[in-house]
Amino acid sequence: MTLGPARNGRWRQLRGDLALLLAGLGLALVVWFVITDSENEPIEERLGFELAVEQLNVPATLAVANRIPSISVTVVGREEDVLDAVPDDFRATIDLGGLPEGTHEVPVRALSQRDRVRVRAVLPQSVEVTLEAVVEREVPVRVVLRNLPAIGFTIGDPLVEPSTVIVSGVQQLVDLVDAVIAPVDLATATVEVARSVTVQAQTAAGATVSRIRIAPDVVTVRVPVQQEVFRRTAAVAAEVIGNPASGHRVVRVDVLPSTVEVLATLDAFEGLISVRTTDVIIQGQAQTVEESVGLETPEGIAIAEEAAVRVRVVIEPIEVSTVLQIPIQVNGQEPGSQVVVSPQFIIVRVSGPAAELAKVDGLDIQASVDVAALPSGQHVLSLRFEAPDGLEAIASREEVEVLIALPEPESPAPEPAPDEAEAPADGSGEGGDAESEQAGS
Repeated sequence: MTLGPARNGRWRQLRGDLALLLAGLGLALVVWFVITDSENEPIEERLGFELAVEQLNVPATLAVANRIPSISVTVVGREEDVLDAVPDDFRATIDLGGLPEGTHEVPVRALSQRDRVRVRAVLPQSVEVTLEAVVEREVPVRVVLRNLPAIGFTIGDPLVEPSTVIVSGVQQLVDLVDAVIAPVDLATATVEVARSVTVQAQTAAGATVSRIRIAPDVVTVRVPVQQEVFRRTAAVAAEVIGNPASGHRVVRVDVLPSTVEVLATLDAFEGLISVRTTDVIIQGQAQTVEESVGLETPEGIAIAEEAAVRVRVVIEPIEVSTVLQIPIQVNGQEPGSQVVVSPQFIIVRVSGPAAELAKVDGLDIQASVDVAALPSGQHVLSLRFEAPDGLEAIASREEVEVLIALPEPESPAPEPAPDEAEAPADGSGEGGDAESEQAGS
């Protein structure tokens, strides 16, 4: 198959454009690689921090008598890696293996432990090291307590195991050691503390002595910590359970003794107001309840001295009152007399137990006056009250006015004249008298 002249022309143009596109893309990649490679070009720089020199292979019978200075290093690497470097990325050492007693110039070796960063130079390249014979001394361990717990806790005598350690090093440093201390922080301690503590050698002035060996350098310390107990007086509160019988109430609760001595920890001591008795049940009771009880002691509190506690719950009827209108009765009135009482009714307030008062009506309360042997006329008389047992009656007044009208006495019959004789029954008159006289003679 053959293409026409027009199609051949277009095809050649398309191939030309594609070639130009590929050439441009290749050129762009070359430029990118060049730029990237220039940005990642290694740099050489002295680090802004120094490194402590680690001593290796120190002879067992010798010790370093002088202080070894720190060194600085120059490194090579990509800029971002160099700038991110920290002291832990490097290790500087001197090898003292096989050296005799005396002063030596020992080369320093520094290695990078960070990828793509190399140590180029060390300054100084060597350090002076003085080796002296090792001396040793047994020193007791002293426990130093720091940040003692809050008030309310007592600290016992610390125990340390082992109680002594061996301090070794050059003579002048060992002689500086005044004490080996085991510091223990008790800021949050509330119970016995048992800890493994790294010991420290100190001078008499309290400065730390370095460049010496301590064997063992870790000891076990036990510090007894106990919560302190306080004594105080606390009120005894009765625990009364239930309600008395209907119509009754609790008048008061007596507790004997009313206070007790208690022992309390600080936490319990601060909130301690009273200790409560065991339950005293009064449910449905209509009379006073008296019992011997025990005491309930919350956590952290104890009774100093056991004592018998008695609780007396006084229960009485509920007192109520009501107002009644009572007619005034008259006692001792003579037959036929008239007695008028003013007023005829009296207002009386009746008080007593609710249960008893509920049974009372107006007829159970009596108010009266006694008019026996009183003459006619107006009198002021005291009222007399009668109420059922257990109730009290109080009237609005104690006296009333009484008007008495006695009946008029009957007039006696007239007596006959002395010279008048009683007429005979048969009406004979004087003849009869004559016969009597004759009979008498």
